[in-house]
Amino acid sequence: MTAPGTTSAARADWPTRLVAPEVLRDLMERLLRAAGCPPDIAATAADVHLEADLCGHDIQGLDHMESLIADIRAGHIDPAGRPEIVAEGDAWAHIGGNNGLGHPAGILAAETAIAKAKGAGCAVVGIKDSADIFLLGHYGAMIARAGQVAMICTVVPPTVHPYGGTEAILGTNPLVLAVPTAGPNPVLLDMATSAVAMSRARQAAYHGTPLPEGVGVGPDGAPTTDAAAIHDGAVGPLADHRGFGLALCLGLMAGPLVGAATGKALDAWHGRAVPFLGFGHFFLAVDPAIFGSPDVFRAAVDVHLAEIRASRKASGVDAIRIPGERTYLTRERSLREGIRMFEEVWSRAAVMAAELGVEMPA
Repeated sequence: MTAPGTTSAARADWPTRLVAPEVLRDLMERLLRAAGCPPDIAATAADVHLEADLCGHDIQGLDHMESLIADIRAGHIDPAGRPEIVAEGDAWAHIGGNNGLGHPAGILAAETAIAKAKGAGCAVVGIKDSADIFLLGHYGAMIARAGQVAMICTVVPPTVHPYGGTEAILGTNPLVLAVPTAGPNPVLLDMATSAVAMSRARQAAYHGTPLPEGVGVGPDGAPTTDAAAIHDGAVGPLADHRGFGLALCLGLMAGPLVGAATGKALDAWHGRAVPFLGFGHFFLAVDPAIFGSPDVFRAAVDVHLAEIRASRKASGVDAIRIPGERTYLTRERSLREGIRMFEEVWSRAAVMAAELGVEMPA
């Protein structure tokens, strides 16, 4: 299945409001603290979710905090659980998330990978017993801005059917690749391995907007464009058998390889009676210095990016964008003008805030 997700034209019709970044961050931190998170953990998580909304990755921002806080309140996540390094060597580390929020574990993994790669040339870090770390690109950019090449993958509960199947067996299992440049912003590829992120189906369902044909199936396994039905059924893999194979391999690397679960075992996150081993995450950092001059490497990257930008464009295309560029432009605009947020997301946050006794901003 190769159809795109919810079209930008459809999303442009959904009602929005502008929210100041500092107002949004304060709200998210207060929500997390009201849900039981210690101040430092709430602050770390709020920073990650704010980055998502700043950069236009709204499915990972305030909108996704509804499910995060629901999982805390249901006892699936220990809001006070803190990550720790349980084993390590010169070029590797194994982090236990202690069933806590994933954001602090992701920060610890990125910082550990950077430090070990500086000494050993490259480093791998695995995380087990963790919740979702959200916004993988945030951690990839941390590593790339430290001058290293990053690869990060994670495994999430099944919402994707395999190529040739109709049952949700795979996660959307996202992948991040980040490459430093001579400038401040790295090349940043942040992608799900599904035809559309399941969170896009969630947002489309909020607004009664259909998804394109070929994106997913309903609970009965029949193809549909109904976003709510797909949300209760399964989305398809990205690029047919290629996305299926990629999702499978990334799930095995971020799951069993690091001592975490994958596939149906992760359904326990949703309360099903099977053993639950926690989300898993896999980080790789490579210092370009092991192969030669980092300055020469970054210069070569920039030369190739310039070639791509200057190459012949298709009809109607004004610019060829490098992965990550739209993210950086959106972030700059959000800091300058405010964060454009869907009214439905804001309304749902208000319901959550009322349940937690948190005052919404005026």
